Amino acid sequence: MAETWGVHHLMVTVDDLLVGVICQCDLADASERELVEQHMQSPFVFVSPNASVEVAAATMVAQGVGCLPVLDDGGRLAGLVTRRDLRHAGALPGTMGFDACAACGETHALVWPARGGAVVFCAACIDRAQPPGDFTVTTLGGSD
Repeated sequence: MAETWGVHHLMVTVDDLLVGVICQCDLADASERELVEQHMQSPFVFVSPNASVEVAAATMVAQGVGCLPVLDDGGRLAGLVTRRDLRHAGALPGTMGFDACAACGETHALVWPARGGAVVFCAACIDRAQPPGDFTVTTLGGSD
């Protein structure tokens, strides 16, 4: 569906209520037989329609996510804000290592080393640099 519609993020709903968020990065290693619920982010981080772009940007960076569903007072999906939206609004700098890969500048599949690293890299750069052995990374939740 994401490829067909030309979007990176999809909102997963049940009876008009948002139950999860999934992006193409979350599905990269999924088989066709697996269920969406096995790969979606739930619980998820969200903002209200009254949140400022600065609050949305700070929330996105603090929580390490690539998009924020916008939920109205009734908990219904009112929209979606992505990193790209916040960069265009001037609320995110598009800085390598902050909201883009520190090595290549990519904004998709960003990861943060689980061992307390403070610089953001994309999954491809981490894979290229990862030594054999036990090394764990935590996904930031996709991209714009």
